Amino acid sequence: MCELVFILPNSSLTMGHVFKACSANSVLFLHRQPLNHPEMPLLIKGCFSPSPAHQNIREFNASGTLLPLDVPNLQILDRSSLLNLIKTCGKVKNMWKVRRIHNDLLKKNLISKDAYIATSLITAYAKCGMLDMAREIFEQIPIRNVVSWNALISGYAQNGLGDEALKCFKEMQEDANVCPNGVTFVCTLKACGIVGCIDIGEVIDVEVRKQGLLQRDIMVGTALVDMYCKCGALEKAREVFSLLPAHDVVSWSALIAGYVNNGLTREALQCFKEMQDARISPDVMSYVFILKACAIQGSLDLGEDIHTEVKKRGLLQRDIVLGNALVDMYSKCGALEKARDVFEQIPMRNVVSWSALIGGYAQHGLGDEALRCFKQMQDALVRPNVVTYICVLKACGIVRSLGIGEKIDMEIRKQG
Repeated sequence: MCELVFILPNSSLTMGHVFKACSANSVLFLHRQPLNHPEMPLLIKGCFSPSPAHQNIREFNASGTLLPLDVPNLQILDRSSLLNLIKTCGKVKNMWKVRRIHNDLLKKNLISKDAYIATSLITAYAKCGMLDMAREIFEQIPIRNVVSWNALISGYAQNGLGDEALKCFKEMQEDANVCPNGVTFVCTLKACGIVGCIDIGEVIDVEVRKQGLLQRDIMVGTALVDMYCKCGALEKAREVFSLLPAHDVVSWSALIAGYVNNGLTREALQCFKEMQDARISPDVMSYVFILKACAIQGSLDLGEDIHTEVKKRGLLQRDIVLGNALVDMYSKCGALEKARDVFEQIPMRNVVSWSALIGGYAQHGLGDEALRCFKQMQDALVRPNVVTYICVLKACGIVRSLGIGEKIDMEIRKQG
């Protein structure tokens, strides 16, 4: 939890104390300095906790009484501080505070006057998943620029609304005063990948090459690779990848993920080897997809090598998706003791962790172990999903446990 506290003018705190307090998740504003003090934007930008937990923002009045206040008085903030505040509220997905700031800005008629403030609100609402509000603000901007359009297109794409993002991109093209830029193309290509719209993706590919962006902007190039992969056009994805002047871990991961998701696991493993030969250090997502390929191919040796690297880099305790991928790989390769060992090392297990282990036991005919694991999952108050039920029913079939199978049947019907 983060607290925003205004310090009284006679406070003896120094800026050093302020930053020390910030590191302990408190944000302090120094009233003994002018409210337009140059360090105030830095405090707003740098001291909010990125945790999604709601923040308490409080103010002391002149007598030292603590007053509840949901957001700082916008009249005391300069433009830079205001933009940082909106950005922070969106980052922590604090919908309630974004709405409060929005209401205050409406009273001051700032949304129609300042496109950058309006765009910041669009982005904040989009991060909170409130796309209707984002669109409403967008419609209030008298003259929209490419940044405004990008904020809305990106908002739709980031929330999985590919059709809406593409519709918005089409509207943007009809605006004679706005030309798409690299960010526009990245967001729109993401939308193409979501809905599998290769036609628009190919049109953007032509435009990107015409503008020379493929050689200048690796993010655009990677977005093209990712789009072609998600649309199942792996040869085109590889062609674009080969045209990139440099390859980073994101572009390699996009291609590896494309091969794995399209069932071309041998190609994925070969691609991973090429990545290693190029001395590109894998990130978490590279490991996750290669472990998935190892699970499908039964490549236990490579999976164990990756596990060693992951442990060396201390990633297992920091990323549950990677931990789950390791459990799944060991389970599918029949190394169930190792799967259980990794499972025990995951700090916060979720339904995917449990399902991977239960599925491993069931796949290899250990029905009793699978049902015992399912009981432990229920005791841990983790709610099963469809994959869990399928694995447990398979285990019931192995040990011929009609009673547990009937209970699960009832639960599935209850959940619809």
